[in-house]
Amino acid sequence: DSLRALDPAGVVAMAGATLEVEGRVVYEDCFDEDIVEELARRMAAAGIEAFFETNVATFALESAGVEQSSLIGTSVVHSTEEMRVDGRLRVGKGGIASDLARVANDDGFIDREFELCNTGGQNRELSPKGIDKGVGVARALEYLGRTGNARTFGFGDSGNDLGMLAAVETAVAMGNAMPEVKAVADYVTDDVAHDGTVTAMQHFGLI
Repeated sequence: DSLRALDPAGVVAMAGATLEVEGRVVYEDCFDEDIVEELARRMAAAGIEAFFETNVATFALESAGVEQSSLIGTSVVHSTEEMRVDGRLRVGKGGIASDLARVANDDGFIDREFELCNTGGQNRELSPKGIDKGVGVARALEYLGRTGNARTFGFGDSGNDLGMLAAVETAVAMGNAMPEVKAVADYVTDDVAHDGTVTAMQHFGLI
């Protein structure tokens, strides 16, 4: 809600899976419903907290009896049926904050069905095959009729930002960013807790 209050002209969300411009959803790449249900089944069997992101909410899939998520602002659910929007499972991103091997079961399900990002520690983010934040940036530029990526800036701190940083002209890493993010950055700013975004925007004369 605080980001929406800034009244942006558009939003790229769900790790690049969705593009919204002036309140209209232009792109929305979601997982097939059976993939979401299978991932949820595996999470539940492993007793792992899982996060599922849609265009309208982020859901925390929890075990029965658990009513509080570790991620503030998520809606706690106990089944995929509770995540349906207009009768459909419109999930474009998943998140795991635990041992991925307990979900993968060594049968190739994760590698076969998802793009996988390391977002620090045991945290992993799952996106539809072929989708990342760089795809979202490219689609936004195409929608705007832009040729090339001149005067585009990306601010990132974790593995899920690498696609975006490769797609923009100027890649900015936050001071708290993972080493692999800093390695590809054109500029490393202060960390999030010390207004690094503002510092970088001032450095480049954007504000």
